[in-house]
Formats: sequence, C-alpha cells, structure tokens
Amino acid sequence: MSKMVSRHRRPSSANSSRCVKDVKMRIPKFYFCFLSLVFFHGSANALCLNGHALSVQEEAKNSVAVITGILQQERILSEDKADPDGVTAILYTVKVVNHLKGIVRNVVNIRAENTSSRFPLEPKIEYILFLKPNGNDFVIDSCGNSGPLSTHGNAVAEVQQLSSAVK
Repeated sequence: MSKMVSRHRRPSSANSSRCVKDVKMRIPKFYFCFLSLVFFHGSANALCLNGHALSVQEEAKNSVAVITGILQQERILSEDKADPDGVTAILYTVKVVNHLKGIVRNVVNIRAENTSSRFPLEPKIEYILFLKPNGNDFVIDSCGNSGPLSTHGNAVAEVQQLSSAVK
C-alpha cells in the first residue's frame, strides 16, 4: 500500500512567520496614520450619519434663537467620575453680537457633550449659531448650518431674509 499524498500544502514555518511579521508591520502603520489624523488635524468635525442636511430655513424654524456670537469663555465639565477622560462636556459662554431670530440674553451658555458630534468653538471667531434649548443652556446641531461667519455668511443673509418676511 502506498501512502496517500496530500494535495494541500501547509505553509512552512518560515512562510507563516513572514505572514505574522507582515501583519505586525501593517497594523502599526494603520494605527500611526489613524492617530495622526485624529491628533494632528486642526479641528474635529462631527460625523453626520443620517445623510439629511437641513436647509437654513428648516433649521431656523426649528431653533428657538439664531445669533451671531463670539466665544468668551469655555469651561470643562467633569460630571461623571467614571469617565476615563474626566470630561463630560464643555460649557461655552458666548457673547451675542447680533440677534437674528428669537430673544436671548446678550451672553448665552452652550453645552457641547464630549462626543464625536460636539460642535467646537474657537476664540476670536464670530459664528452664526442656531440654538436649541437644553435646560438652562443651549445646544448646537453639529450637522446643521452653524459655523464661522467667514464660511457661513450666506446663512446670516438667509435668516435675515426669513425674519423680514415674517414681520
């Protein structure tokens, strides 16, 4: 009787160790690229998964107020002791420059949860902000039309046009 010869070759130990080394080399490169994008990118943008972009008109109608404003102060909130980063949210204090819709104080607090959907504010930049109530504070839809006036100036004109049409 002759022995049966297997048609399937098992990789030699040299080949399998080379495959392991290839995988080990690819993973760090991937993580390095990913971490570089996360940590060295100038600003974080929210991830909007629903694919539906609100028009300026829709968002203005659904907002209690629309303002232009400049960040005065930010305060880190640590409300959950179990949070590994120790940051639950950021509370932004914004000085209102212009009331476009609604009635709010001349200084408003905007709460931004510490999630990928937060709307970050930077000092010395004037923003158009579509405000929604959140207890005593406001929130901003990061998938909406809020943003720096330098890139969202047309939204100001649209809201002003809507406000004048209502009067």
